[in-house]
Amino acid sequence: MNETFRLANEMSASMSLNAIVCYMKKIPLIGKAFKNVSYEHIGLKHNLSVIAVIIRALKVLFGTLLSAVIVVGIPLFIYSNYTISDRRAIYLHVIIVLYFLFGGIINADILSPSRDKFIFIKVMKMNARDYILSNFLWLQFLKTISEMIVFLIIGAILKIDVPLTVVMVLSMNLFRCFGEMVHIMYYEKFGKLLSKSYAIFYGFAIALLALAIVPIVMKTMIQYNAISLYVIFIIFAILGLVGYRYLYRYDHYVITLNEVNRLSELSINVNKVKKDASFADVKINTKKFNQEELRSNEFSGKRGYDYLNAIFFKRHRRIVLQPVLFEVAVVAVALIGGIVASFMVKDFHKEYTDLITRSFTVFIFIMYAISSAGKMTKAMFYNCDISLLRYGFYKKEKAVLTTFSLRLNKLAFYNLIPAVSIGISLVIIGLFCEVGIRQTLPIAIFIVILSLFFTIHHLFLYYILQPYTTELEVKNPLFTIINGVTYFLSYICLQIHVAPVWLLSAALGATVVYIIVALVLVYLYASKTFVVK
Repeated sequence: MNETFRLANEMSASMSLNAIVCYMKKIPLIGKAFKNVSYEHIGLKHNLSVIAVIIRALKVLFGTLLSAVIVVGIPLFIYSNYTISDRRAIYLHVIIVLYFLFGGIINADILSPSRDKFIFIKVMKMNARDYILSNFLWLQFLKTISEMIVFLIIGAILKIDVPLTVVMVLSMNLFRCFGEMVHIMYYEKFGKLLSKSYAIFYGFAIALLALAIVPIVMKTMIQYNAISLYVIFIIFAILGLVGYRYLYRYDHYVITLNEVNRLSELSINVNKVKKDASFADVKINTKKFNQEELRSNEFSGKRGYDYLNAIFFKRHRRIVLQPVLFEVAVVAVALIGGIVASFMVKDFHKEYTDLITRSFTVFIFIMYAISSAGKMTKAMFYNCDISLLRYGFYKKEKAVLTTFSLRLNKLAFYNLIPAVSIGISLVIIGLFCEVGIRQTLPIAIFIVILSLFFTIHHLFLYYILQPYTTELEVKNPLFTIINGVTYFLSYICLQIHVAPVWLLSAALGATVVYIIVALVLVYLYASKTFVVK
């Protein structure tokens, strides 16, 4: 079993490391340094298993922390005004329902299809029982250590005895063996994964979530004493031991895992789902086109790319207009709510003034989030460019610059609709809150400029980096990195407090520079970068 575990970890690490090297090769400038690099040249070949163990341990620890923040931290934060005994009751209630029952039974892993199981068991013919048990036990060991650290800290805050927390964590991880046993027994009985029996699986999951939430909201949690908790945890531990005995003595791992780890489900279907999910929001159903949308004689005065652009946006106006109209509707509701609040909410005038004078940078993040340019570039590629980019005339400098300019004008127009709506609403609410136009108008103009900036940003990245492949996947690491950095900077701007006039000037200058740089770079380089990959 130890040898199987060591070999599997070394191979998993080598595959992961090769994937990282392959990814780094695609990044401009950095990629040149990795041109002739593989894991054999990095001097890590004999230490791969150690690296795999460290990385996996860190991932488990991070996952445990994140889970604790979401599952335990949020309820305790919401009800922070409760007494410590009530917060302790909330904590223990969440642990028993969500960590023991939900985590132990719903989040079973042994029978879940995975690439590693397919490779090591089905292709390489490793001992299935040794592979499954060694990896499962190692994962439970890492979870036990991580959860022990996290829950001892939480227990100290809530004044829960250390021995009780230790017993709780040990029994929690033992009980996961019982959950795995339930999934295997269900498969043996019905020949179907429990997770594929949607009515039972999701019905049970929803019932557990309701059982977790309702008592907290109604403040009807059970106030456990120490003895009752020890009894409950010991019962869970006994069930876990029964589950471990079943897992250890189970003889059909090879047959069962070969049946559930089919190549068609692991690769083809998974990739298809990813592609469909990525482009589902930009697909158009040609059967739903009416005669007016198919009629093109209204553009008889247009020629060339102007004509193509006009037809494209007419036939895709549902994709463009639906989010725009939704955003305008939300703004209208917010406008009405703001006007009502100006009369009925005591401190609303003060809070609105603070928003305009100090916290207006929140609109940087909002405008980034609602910009439809990113979605439309996917529609452009999926429904138009993926075919036209196969022809040389479409990639010439003049053609690329023309389509870029036409699309920029159209996208800017659509993005300006919600931006102008937000700006006008801010001015109107300001009048009701006795905030002068001299204070609200710069913010309104700032929002309009942001809309234009993010429109240029998304379209420029599409033409310069063209991240989509013929398989409809995003495989340009620089595109992913830039989008991540943009999101991060937009979020960081929430913490910036400067005078509106200064930020307005900076935004206007940045947008003008971005337009000029984008036009120049698109003309010079897009003919080489705007291609089908």
